[in-house]
Amino acid sequence: MYQELGEGLAFIKHLTHQMKGNLRVKEQIIM
Repeated sequence: MYQELGEGLAFIKHLTHQMKGNLRVKEQIIM
């Protein structure tokens, strides 16, 4: 139970990190 919860949080952190990285790349392309 707790392990699944931890994996879920890690997955969410990974997704948000990817989204932030994509936003940075887009900003660089625009500039």
